[in-house]
Amino acid sequence: MNIKFYCILFVFVLTAFSVHSQETKRKKFQNTNDDVYADTLRNNSKLITKTQKPTQQINAEILGQGLGLSINYDTRFKPGSTGLGFNIGAGITLGATIPVAINYLIGNNNKRSFLELGAGGTIYFTNNTFHIYEENKIIPITYIMYRYQALKTGNTFRIGLTQLYASEDDFAKRIQILPSLSLGQILGRR
Repeated sequence: MNIKFYCILFVFVLTAFSVHSQETKRKKFQNTNDDVYADTLRNNSKLITKTQKPTQQINAEILGQGLGLSINYDTRFKPGSTGLGFNIGAGITLGATIPVAINYLIGNNNKRSFLELGAGGTIYFTNNTFHIYEENKIIPITYIMYRYQALKTGNTFRIGLTQLYASEDDFAKRIQILPSLSLGQILGRR
């Protein structure tokens, strides 16, 4: 299997979930613990809900996208806790890393558990003997994670697997699979 297959599979999954979420009719309700509202359609007219901001969080991750230890910022493109978003970070390993990825959270806005699918790349700066970063590489990545977001406190927990698509000179043409664990905090909690 090659990277083209994974890219096509990822685009197909994102498209399927996007179409599914647009056709789903859900009842409107307010979760007083989280200020999160579900998208609703009733009587073929869109109900107007309170203005809300996209969920934003900061997390510390071991292994995974940063290849070592990284600090990441994650947000959604639209209001709420689910849907399409991105993350960017900074990490250290044998050199320095900058992980960047697009991700999609599958789940209900008013729940705590989500499936996270993502794809992107990690910019890797190697470290020579004088501790000056002289060579940079972009390592393509995909990942699948379970994400838990506490409704009251805003604490987050993520666990999953990250695949690295290494080039010939890096990892002898192999795909590396790394476990990933992160702890974080949703920004803007009261």
